[in-house]
Amino acid sequence: MADAVVASLKSWRLTDHVKAMSFDTTASNSGVRGGAAVLIEGKLGRDLLFLPCRHHILEIVLADVFKSLFGPTSGPEIPIFKRFKEKWSFVCRDRPEEGALDKETAVILAGHQDLKTAALEYAMETVEQDHQRDDFRELLELTIVYLGGVPPRGIRIMAPGAMHQARWMAKAIYGLKIFLLRSQLKLTVKETTALRVFSLFVTLVYTEAWFRAPQVLEAPLNDLNLFKKIRSFYAIDAETSKIAAEAMGRHTWYLGEESVALAFFDPRVPSETKREMAAALKTEMDGRPPKRPKLGDPASLPLPDLVTARSKRFFEILGTEVGWMEKVPDDWVDDVSFQTAKKVASALVTVNDRAERGVKLIQDYNALLTKDESQKQALLHVVTEHRKRFPNANKSTVAAASTSTSVVH
Repeated sequence: MADAVVASLKSWRLTDHVKAMSFDTTASNSGVRGGAAVLIEGKLGRDLLFLPCRHHILEIVLADVFKSLFGPTSGPEIPIFKRFKEKWSFVCRDRPEEGALDKETAVILAGHQDLKTAALEYAMETVEQDHQRDDFRELLELTIVYLGGVPPRGIRIMAPGAMHQARWMAKAIYGLKIFLLRSQLKLTVKETTALRVFSLFVTLVYTEAWFRAPQVLEAPLNDLNLFKKIRSFYAIDAETSKIAAEAMGRHTWYLGEESVALAFFDPRVPSETKREMAAALKTEMDGRPPKRPKLGDPASLPLPDLVTARSKRFFEILGTEVGWMEKVPDDWVDDVSFQTAKKVASALVTVNDRAERGVKLIQDYNALLTKDESQKQALLHVVTEHRKRFPNANKSTVAAASTSTSVVH
């Protein structure tokens, strides 16, 4: 795959312009020796910024939390969701019950009013935005209903759709749906308890993290805030907090000394914090190992603690100046070199949703052409041969091909 990617970049004359990569954190992508990201970097012959997909990491966190609460599932479908789908025609969807109507949930929300208020306000603000996917909007609306609010489009519970294991959104959406309609469903005490904790985790911790993930300049602070929320969830359910923290703990490498430099451009980061970050950038490492946030240690979470001299690599790879750091942070915004660096950093991505949507479109198109495997293989041979004959799509190539081709009537 690495060879194909580099060949494609060369054909489009983009190799000199590639500065960073965003990818899912599977071993095939992020492996230190055979991972595609490392192989591509090696073939290009220079360092790149690694920006693992925050959405993929969050999918792993949710999957681990769900598994800890409901147990492992061997088949493609989730039993409790399958039952819900089968009973859907008998459910009155106009009578959803907000979380606070459940006595145990009400006590928990009352004890964490700050978390509830912040989560509800964020969901109400974000649901007003345009959303490319209906399930994104649906998650926000369910979060609002669960927390006792009313979405702009009113309270509505949509019919169940695909619920197989591959769709992370199914877990969040249908977990909330079942709990909101719990009085009409025959749930066991164990299932009700699991759904209660899961719904609290999704609404108080997860929803905001998911929707903030694409904000590239906000990524470091958003990551640290998520760490803190997961840790604060310990007071609600210790085991769920532990499981989520362990899942995040396997991915702390992505918030390293290079990518933390994005926080220099985040307007939410206080000027004093940015001043401390700029000072930390000048600190020599003396061979010390790379810094990573430690979820169990509150003292390890401030942004300046993650910045070192290695953070300069961020600016070196992007080819931007750092002279603006000699000024006080309040004056950075007026510096032309700061504005240039911010513009370059803003073009980076911390999720690879576009690539996944592209793959999905390709898969759908592939299925439309033919379902006969032998025909698919024949098409691939034709495409391969065509690319050998016409390695690029330049007008000159097409023109040369058209003049050298004879048409037989």
